[in-house]
Amino acid sequence: MVHTGFQFAYAVTQSTVLNTVKAQLASNPSYRVVVTGHSLGAAVAALAAVSIKSTFPNVNLQLYTYGTCALIIIIREALLIVCISRPAPNWKCSFCVLR
Repeated sequence: MVHTGFQFAYAVTQSTVLNTVKAQLASNPSYRVVVTGHSLGAAVAALAAVSIKSTFPNVNLQLYTYGTCALIIIIREALLIVCISRPAPNWKCSFCVLR
């Protein structure tokens, strides 16, 4: 289950994001896609990363989040293979690789 505010925030831009990634991968098939966000943007970035990976399963995708709000995403079909959180004195950084 995803918070409706996070889901709405990504839904507003989803088609633009996916069309842009599609165009860039067509022109640059060896490119890696890196998705990043801070705070609320971290939640939206996580949703975008799952959406991109679901749409383009062969893409090399990495997700970086900063100041991540409390966000748990249950991803079906084991999309998420590695997620490392590194707490620091006043912030939290996460790095995820989606397969």
